[in-house]
Amino acid sequence: MTNNPAVGSLALPPSDSTRANASPANVFTPIPTTSQRVTIPKPSGKSLGGILDLPIESVQGYILMAHCFTCSKDLKAGFRLARGLAGLGWGVLRFDFTGIGHSEGDFSKTNFHTTQEDLLAAAGYLKQHYAGPTMLFGHSFGGATAMSVANKIDSVRSVAILAAPSDTGHLADILVNMDPRIESEGFGEVTIGGRKFPIDRQMTDNFRSYDLSRDIAALKKPLMIFHSPADLTVGYHHAMRIYSLLMQSNKSPAVEASLMTLPQSDHLLTNDLRDIAMLVQWLDAWARRLAE
Repeated sequence: MTNNPAVGSLALPPSDSTRANASPANVFTPIPTTSQRVTIPKPSGKSLGGILDLPIESVQGYILMAHCFTCSKDLKAGFRLARGLAGLGWGVLRFDFTGIGHSEGDFSKTNFHTTQEDLLAAAGYLKQHYAGPTMLFGHSFGGATAMSVANKIDSVRSVAILAAPSDTGHLADILVNMDPRIESEGFGEVTIGGRKFPIDRQMTDNFRSYDLSRDIAALKKPLMIFHSPADLTVGYHHAMRIYSLLMQSNKSPAVEASLMTLPQSDHLLTNDLRDIAMLVQWLDAWARRLAE
């Protein structure tokens, strides 16, 4: 994992610039959609800002999205995926983790446990006001969070992850390498994607101590893994390890898992927008099949 805009795939071969920049809406015919801002309360009293994308017609189910480390609900890939899925009949909730975007709180005081709390709070919001999410979709670090809490959300029938890491400790090493003061003085600052983020040592300590492999091995929900060998932010070996952990677990029945390789895609799915359309169609088909 390197210092890319998202510290934190399905791709077609490179195309000409016109095709690569074509709108995903031109690839499939969506139904009319609408979007609304929502405020998600947390037990701490703080709130999370979110956007709920909905089809104008009836909703067939809800998908909850978790963004990558230091990204936000407004990341282009997340926005396009949410709108695309809403156009196929799904209600999609995307939100900002604590201290990011429109969510309250101090980012430097967050850690993997707080991201889990945020995702559970968002799932609770959907359940209270609409219906519990049937799918969790997580991008990069959001994918790690989704895998770690999926068993706690009864309504979830499947989990999909994009460019997700197989552990949380490596992120701590990257952050400390970016600013050694995090470890030596207990507080530092890193620049990711042109923005500065304060980092408290409790965050990196938490990342290093958390055992994500335990959660992956214990996962009881069907998992679809999307990753690209060309991803320079989170290496493809993470996808292989996640799949291996699931296959080596002794659960009965075995968890259904699929690894979808996305050749030549970048971490944020920006180099060819046809990747977004493909991902939308696969997620829609898979969610429909598991909802039957």
